[in-house]
Amino acid sequence: FGSEVETAPLLDRLHSRGTTVALPRTRDGDIVPIVWTPGSPMIETSFGSREPTDGRVLQARQFLAEHRRAQLPMVGFDDAGYRLGYGGGFYDRLLVSARDGTAAVAIAFGMQVVEEVPTGPLDRPVDAIVTEDDVIRCR
Repeated sequence: FGSEVETAPLLDRLHSRGTTVALPRTRDGDIVPIVWTPGSPMIETSFGSREPTDGRVLQARQFLAEHRRAQLPMVGFDDAGYRLGYGGGFYDRLLVSARDGTAAVAIAFGMQVVEEVPTGPLDRPVDAIVTEDDVIRCR
């Protein structure tokens, strides 16, 4: 989406290894994980991202408990693992509802680092940020 890292090759590779891949679909202000396979129909949202049009709906807590990782998008980030998103708080709510032991990893370009991200009481940091040059462990 926009200037974010292209993740299609990663998704294809994970799927080819037998990993269940779920992509987010927004519904009533929350993220719903939808099982994705290559060629799954996608639709463009009102703000320009793409999400699955249909597919098997997973319970976020159960999916994250089983797979123990979530990849989050971002506009920018700081070394503490706080991220600038697009202002909806969708991913922060997802992490609150399903965090037990789940590794939250963001994929970004190194140029997206900022000195400090303004945070509020509902913001949740990620555990690691993977860039083209480094893996930053935040906690």
